[in-house]
Amino acid sequence: MKYLPRYYAVILSKNPDVEGFMSLLKKHWVLSWLPQILKEYKALEAKRRGVLNVRVKTLYPLKNKDKEALRSILKEYAPHKEILFEEDMDKAIIGGLRLESDELLIRGSLLDKLTLLASNFS
Repeated sequence: MKYLPRYYAVILSKNPDVEGFMSLLKKHWVLSWLPQILKEYKALEAKRRGVLNVRVKTLYPLKNKDKEALRSILKEYAPHKEILFEEDMDKAIIGGLRLESDELLIRGSLLDKLTLLASNFS
């Protein structure tokens, strides 16, 4: 049976014995998966705590008023969740932004619109 990093993240969330977990990774020869496992673990813990982690990709850093506007819009989508932003600067985002989370994907950049337009013509 092939295991995925997500399975190891579930194991870690149910049994926080770090030494035993590390020996399990060594035994299964998947120690190099640790960054992905930790990413999956953080997502599981955020879901358990009721947090919506949103990755925002923009060309320029967001201002506080823009973050608050986005937060109020996302509160309509997920009213009972705390919303945390992770900002990522991306030069491919010509204008607008892209919001990504485990539950949501909003492609609001000019690049996304141009890509959609190009696919409609071909």
